Amino acid sequence: MFRKRGKVDELLAVPAARRLRRQELEFLATQMDEIHFKAGQQLKLAGQPCNELLIVMEGHVADGNGRTLSRGEVLGLDQMWERCPERCSVRALSPGRAFVMGHAQFRAWKALVGTRVEPAEECVDAHKLLLARSPKVPGF
Repeated sequence: MFRKRGKVDELLAVPAARRLRRQELEFLATQMDEIHFKAGQQLKLAGQPCNELLIVMEGHVADGNGRTLSRGEVLGLDQMWERCPERCSVRALSPGRAFVMGHAQFRAWKALVGTRVEPAEECVDAHKLLLARSPKVPGF
């Protein structure tokens, strides 16, 4: 497991993380776990609830849209921000490593950054459509 300082340094190599303040990066580093994945491993499944934000740190993954993603690619930010389902499936093309963060950690980080980081518009639209089509569940 990487020390917080090591994670911060690694996160600085992620283009999306460069716009964060140092305090936000340090907090983010404490909230993320590290996972290792094998070639062929399913990392995300289209249409399923997004349960984690994932940042690829080593290796290559492919999404259901035919894109190959590698170091520094962030998966699930928009879906976690708006509680959207996964837009596409993601499978590992090679062994690799990623930083991941679940909902509780993401909410804590989201409270810190506030509105400085916003989801993409298509996620907001998809979330509104999903809510409009969802049956009402008592107590929620």
